Amino acid sequence: MKNNIIYHLTEHSNISEFHTHIRTEDSPPLPSMHKNLELSLALKGGCTIIIMGKPYRIEEGQCAFIFPYQPHYF
Repeated sequence: MKNNIIYHLTEHSNISEFHTHIRTEDSPPLPSMHKNLELSLALKGGCTIIIMGKPYRIEEGQCAFIFPYQPHYF
């Protein structure tokens, strides 16, 4: 069983939140939505991000911008 570690940083006004998600291949996705812009960066390997129901693949060194209130998951 392969684990994927996803670090999730969001900025909320004066407070920054940093989330770490550890998923296995058979674990369900964790949908989320934020009021601010989110930047997702693949530090090692890659992942598929589903934004508003559409899949986007990012590889190591690539990033994705997720705009406010766009439902997404990894």
